[in-house]
Amino acid sequence: MPGPSGPSPRLIGRLAALAMALVFAGIVWWAVSSNPAPPQQSIGRDFADAPDITDTETGDTITLTLVDRDDPTRVAGLIEADRLDPLGGGERRMTNPRAWLFMADGQAVRITADRARLMMPLNEVPESGTLEGSVLVRVFEGSGVPGVPPDDAVAPLLTATFDEPVRFERRYMRLSSPGPFTVESEQIRFAGEELTVMLNEVRRRLESLDVARGGRMEIVTLPQAADRTPAPAPATAPTPDPDAPVVADTGPPDLAAPPAPTSSPRIDLYRTVLEDAVVATLGDTRVDGVRLELFTRLADNRLAPDAIAPVAFVRTSVDAGSIMPETPPDPTDPPTDPNDDPDTTTTESPELPPPPPGPRADTPERLVLTWSGPMSIRPIDEAPPEALAQDDAALVLFGDGDRGVRIADPGSGLTGRAGVLRYGAGRAMLRLEPTEDHPVRLAVAGSGDAAPERLHADLLRGRFEMPGPGVLRSQDDARIGWTEHAQLELATDQDGAITDRLTAANFRGSVEAWQDGGRIEAETLDTGFAPDPAGRAALRTATIVGGFIGAEPEPGAAERTLAGDRIRVDFIGDASRPEPRQVHAEGSVRAAADGATLHADSAVARLDRGPDGQVGVRDAEARGSVRYAADDDTRAAGEDLRVDARNEAIRITGPDSFIAQGDSTVYGERIDLDGHTRRMSVQGAGRFEHTLRDAEANPAGRVLARWSESMRFDDALGRLNARGDVSVVSTPDPFTRDTLSAQRVEVEITPLPARGTIGGRPARQRELLAARAYGDTGADQPRPATAETRRYDPDEPERVAGLLYLEGDQITTDAVRNTLRVPGAGTLLVMDRRSPERGPDAPAADPLGGTVGPGLTRFTWVGSFELQRDTGIGVMERQVLVRHKTIGGGPDAGQIAELATDKLTAAFAESDDADNPFALRTADAQGSVVFRASGKQLYADGARYEADTDILHALALPGRLVELREPGRAAPLSARAIQWDLARDRIEINRPSPVTLPN
Repeated sequence: MPGPSGPSPRLIGRLAALAMALVFAGIVWWAVSSNPAPPQQSIGRDFADAPDITDTETGDTITLTLVDRDDPTRVAGLIEADRLDPLGGGERRMTNPRAWLFMADGQAVRITADRARLMMPLNEVPESGTLEGSVLVRVFEGSGVPGVPPDDAVAPLLTATFDEPVRFERRYMRLSSPGPFTVESEQIRFAGEELTVMLNEVRRRLESLDVARGGRMEIVTLPQAADRTPAPAPATAPTPDPDAPVVADTGPPDLAAPPAPTSSPRIDLYRTVLEDAVVATLGDTRVDGVRLELFTRLADNRLAPDAIAPVAFVRTSVDAGSIMPETPPDPTDPPTDPNDDPDTTTTESPELPPPPPGPRADTPERLVLTWSGPMSIRPIDEAPPEALAQDDAALVLFGDGDRGVRIADPGSGLTGRAGVLRYGAGRAMLRLEPTEDHPVRLAVAGSGDAAPERLHADLLRGRFEMPGPGVLRSQDDARIGWTEHAQLELATDQDGAITDRLTAANFRGSVEAWQDGGRIEAETLDTGFAPDPAGRAALRTATIVGGFIGAEPEPGAAERTLAGDRIRVDFIGDASRPEPRQVHAEGSVRAAADGATLHADSAVARLDRGPDGQVGVRDAEARGSVRYAADDDTRAAGEDLRVDARNEAIRITGPDSFIAQGDSTVYGERIDLDGHTRRMSVQGAGRFEHTLRDAEANPAGRVLARWSESMRFDDALGRLNARGDVSVVSTPDPFTRDTLSAQRVEVEITPLPARGTIGGRPARQRELLAARAYGDTGADQPRPATAETRRYDPDEPERVAGLLYLEGDQITTDAVRNTLRVPGAGTLLVMDRRSPERGPDAPAADPLGGTVGPGLTRFTWVGSFELQRDTGIGVMERQVLVRHKTIGGGPDAGQIAELATDKLTAAFAESDDADNPFALRTADAQGSVVFRASGKQLYADGARYEADTDILHALALPGRLVELREPGRAAPLSARAIQWDLARDRIEINRPSPVTLPN
């Protein structure tokens, strides 16, 4: 994100100092003239030898004592002269006049001149006059004794000199001087030309102060002066000297006799105006405009103690990289050097005398204020101006149509401009405002620039607000724009001084930010900063509301974005290289990267720097309606998604959570993916769904597997294990349904130890190797594993035309050997439901004999069962029992036939010539064969059943006979071989059997 740009704290502090200088200039007269009277005082000096002016109009060493008009016991001043001569008409001339004015606050004012012409009737205060020659006014600390001047060795606090005569008129309360003048103190030097001051005796205020042609003011920063609290007045004031001449009235009254303070102070408002080419400089920093207005509120001719808030600035860090004076400035920026600006007007100001002699504690920094036009101070009698609504002192600096307010600080590389600059001294509030010709612009060479609509700076709290739209831009083209409001906050130290370290930056209204291929769009953007080891402001948090973060992808890749109602990013690192460490998004979260998207109610990601030096996700979590989709047709959903990027692990939890790729989907309340070991597991109940497709890739059927306890798949080993009431239902076509049920199912496919290709060649297609289904043999009610295949009649889709059912403690499919095996006891059920119904006398369907109606055949065994699937030959061992029931119509319906033997070898076909599903072709029985049908029982040592002719051939071992027993026959029928035509219930014993018993 771009660093914030704006007026430097150093510059703003100088503007605050400028405001204080102007306030002082406006009230300097009152600071030495209008103070409440103290308790009764008297002069403590002996003037007994001075001649009495009442005795003669001409005299040497003239002394006049001035007393307070409202308090005659208080000595307000003393006037001395080497000679007093009359000039006629009440006008008198003083040679080397000298005056002391004793202020109520203990200070003393000394006024001297070479000559004075006074309109002064005898025994009265001068009505008017002119001070000529070297007119000098000095302000001192008091001596501590009321009415006694300070010692001659004491340095003055303030000195004012006039090069031209100074004239005063008591009637109009006016003082003026047509030439240059200077005012100088330890911290201020002020020069101007043609001064005019008018006082209002009735309202006891300054009525006007004008400097006609140009001016210059310097304010220097010095170490804090020592405590200047005047010594306490004596408990009993001395009485006036009776021999001293006394003037009954005060003089001059407004300089020495302000009213006593009351509970309700008198409030006066003033406006000071400086015209034409106003320039303020402090060191290399320069602010200039065309007109400056200063507003002050005085209570009893004094500023309130908190009228000018103390503002302090300190630098906490040095960032050499952020100051690049050699960087060419933007052409739209104001010049940093006023000498390079053709519009700059050089101010011709009176030269100041050299500073007073004496050692300095340090080298002071000077704030210089100059202007080329007039200066004026006027009271405000109408409603208080807006500038004084919340402050007792405020200033406004204006530009004009050709030239706005300019700001330049070459030391920091800062330049700026505005239409208007406002400063409220009580609150230390600075404002930069635009005009039609001069928008607000700020720039820092080597860092960036800012274009806010306006700037409001709170210099007490270090808060800078930019109402309205604006843009910040860094040197490396990082930028941020907003439409409503922006705010920057600077840290303060333990003493309350504002530092140059940013603590927060907030933006409101259609915020857009760009940097290094990344961008942010939001309704609001809030950032927080903390000091790094070098003391610089390092980004720590960024909070985005109602927006998104985007990053430009590699060429040809999809864009990476993160959107949400609220996004917070936490950072570490120093100011030059912040690194994101955690991203937390809430509310309608949407993330997109590398062709994949993630939706959730909330998400959090923790990041770190990997071995490759790149910052990436360490782990992440998404919650609430999580949905994931990728371009490779991978999908996932759940209530909670957790990612461990270091271990390549993913966990999805919640009801109906699933992970899908292509046509396959796994569901479960907890699904774990371990990308490092390439394992998937489901804790608890779950299911697997897979869509089967035909040669044209159209959906042709599906596979559905369910379990109640767990499922685990090892991709590298090619092994799947599902536990707990496992069922697998497959519908490979619309008329076939295969079902597998077991307590546990194991599936083996082709192992894939490594990802990708081997030797540059694609890995071979993975195939099914084996599948094992296990029943629940340890339960109170053991449940076997079962496998079932159903075929439905295409003409009657709801009618089962064929059924194959297999059960056992274990059912194993070996795809390599192409076998189906039940290693223990089990049951095989085959159902034939052919539609045609044929009776026993029906003509033969083939040359070998007739057919019988459809039936249900059940095979059971105790030993084992194995089916060679490619040949269709199945072998059942130990206590094999075959039971057949005719289920078709006709006279044979409901017939039951049973075959018991030690071993049975059967040959199956998926269908016979009559489209008979799961057709039994032949069945060979070995050892102790017992066959029962139609009430007859046949005993033999071996037998073969031929399904296509429906004939049973029974044989006996050498020396043994086949025995047939029938109801109603007294003796059984015995023979070496017997052929039983089951379709016609015909027995033949004469024909030799073509069957040979197996060895």
